[in-house]
Amino acid sequence: MHYFADKISPHCVLKRANSQAIRAAALKKLAALSAAAACLLLPVCSFSGETRIYDGDASMLRNIGNYGNSFGPQNLDNVSENQIFVTTGDIGSVFGAYGEKKGSAVQNNSVEILNGNIANVFGGSAREGDVSKNKVSILRGSVRGDTVGGYSYLNNANENIVKIKSTLGVQLGNVYGGRSGKGDASGNKIEIDGEKTVVNKDIRGGYGSGATSRNEITIKNGEIKKDVVGGYNGSVASSNRIQISGGKLEGEITSGYSYGGEASKNIL
Repeated sequence: MHYFADKISPHCVLKRANSQAIRAAALKKLAALSAAAACLLLPVCSFSGETRIYDGDASMLRNIGNYGNSFGPQNLDNVSENQIFVTTGDIGSVFGAYGEKKGSAVQNNSVEILNGNIANVFGGSAREGDVSKNKVSILRGSVRGDTVGGYSYLNNANENIVKIKSTLGVQLGNVYGGRSGKGDASGNKIEIDGEKTVVNKDIRGGYGSGATSRNEITIKNGEIKKDVVGGYNGSVASSNRIQISGGKLEGEITSGYSYGGEASKNIL
């Protein structure tokens, strides 16, 4: 078996003088609105989805799939256009959408974490359906397990986004733009900023057993304690890009990595 990778050495340290300001007050105000009022203000809002806000009321938590004490859409048949907000509290996992049915197209969902102590966050998740164009945004809090823009076990996870932008303090475990157990993970994006952002585990733009292409990771500030990989898979990792303009990085930086195929045209 052959291994291919484009990478640079570990222990890379860069600094950025000024991080972009976070409009925390505006986000908190939005999270406090009713679902109907929030729908009127959001740039993309469809009555096919749900807008839900978790403010620490544990009675709103339940099992979602195999994840206990979790929060997401009230009706799991709603797999698109959901807007999920968390303002505080201890939560097992948070889902923008969870596709239980075969062929569920989980798309255009968003999760915004304003604060909280959470095990895992998924912009969208499905077992046997494509997961695309979902977004996770985190302003403050802790996600000790995985933060994933979009996850599909059997199908593709493409064009999902994770955005971490905080001066208030964020602690994260693994971060994936898109992750697939059996399919492609391409066109996903991760953006990390904020001097008090700490990622304690790996960052991977696209992670799957199929193709991982055109994934992008941008790091402007923060502390990254493990490895950063643009595209990681067992097939073809191509045209992935990593851009770093600041922050402290302690692990290896690899734009494209394949453990059974070819890595090409990846950019650092």
